[in-house]
Amino acid sequence: MKKYSMSLVSVLLFVVVLIVAYVWHLFSGKDVPFQTLAALLGAAITVIITNLLLNSQSDSEFANQKKTKIYEEKLRIYQDYIKLLCNIVKDKVINDDDYSNLQYQMSLVALHTTNEHYQEIANQTEILLSNGCPVEEIKESCITKNLMDIVRCFQQELYGVEGTSDNEQGDKTIRELDTIVAAAKLYKK
Repeated sequence: MKKYSMSLVSVLLFVVVLIVAYVWHLFSGKDVPFQTLAALLGAAITVIITNLLLNSQSDSEFANQKKTKIYEEKLRIYQDYIKLLCNIVKDKVINDDDYSNLQYQMSLVALHTTNEHYQEIANQTEILLSNGCPVEEIKESCITKNLMDIVRCFQQELYGVEGTSDNEQGDKTIRELDTIVAAAKLYKK
């Protein structure tokens, strides 16, 4: 508000100087008062334009810095959420600390996502943690699919893109991970 009031004062001052110059007939010839007033008016116009440009530039920079900080915070929250889910799935049990952390992380996710994406994330998390995969042999694929669905929601929130709506990338990642898991199981034997 202070920036705009300063600009308003500058414009009003400029108008007052023009009115005074008109009333005293300073624009009537090539004398020294006319040249002095013309130089002052040129300087005033330059100051006003510079002030307006700098104010708009600083507003733009502030908005960009705010967007960057929000993006970084979202990214940190989403990464922490995925790490927590991975730890819970890896431990195959959810203790009181994990439950409290999950509630906290879910509230942070809710703060930074749309309702639609939050519902999808909550549904996929519920499936993931309830061991909703019917057959033990495809459990890894199911876990990966749930995690990829959560990641897709985060991707849409972070980058504003719909990602791979046809699930090509997600399916490709799941197939690659299945191949890696199968190779690791054969290696263990």
